[in-house]
Amino acid sequence: MANGTKLKRDAGLVGLLFASLGGIIGSGWLLGPLHAAHIAGPAAIISWMIGGVAVLLLSFVYAELATTFPRAGAVIAFPKLSHGNLMATVLSFVVFLGYSSVAPAEASAVITYGSNYIVGLVTKSGALTTEGFVAAAALLAGFAVINMLAVRMVLTINSALTW
Repeated sequence: MANGTKLKRDAGLVGLLFASLGGIIGSGWLLGPLHAAHIAGPAAIISWMIGGVAVLLLSFVYAELATTFPRAGAVIAFPKLSHGNLMATVLSFVVFLGYSSVAPAEASAVITYGSNYIVGLVTKSGALTTEGFVAAAALLAGFAVINMLAVRMVLTINSALTW
């Protein structure tokens, strides 16, 4: 870090555990298997096992690198160390696209789940109606407010919701 400052580690074990659990599960735990089963049928189970093994191997690599090179921003720092500035710049943009698409995807998933209880939020093809779009925009505004709060408060809210 610049000027010899250190990262402030206030999250705590439970906060970090639940934040990572929420990030891993997200809303995809219901929609992902549903769509995979519609497309691939029973073979979707095999694809989930292959994906699980691949993610497990990648997590071992990141765990080893994180203990060898403990620094903030590992998703960008490691490619910069191994492949240089151009690769780190390209991956920075890819990570930005990934992070910026999470909140709208989560809002859309919540609206899709909510359409089982509130009729008229989603069309039969799965697209948001005008009412669904307004509800998703309100959710995104709520997400923005929560993310502007202090990290400790966000982790506390996340832990309460996860419990």
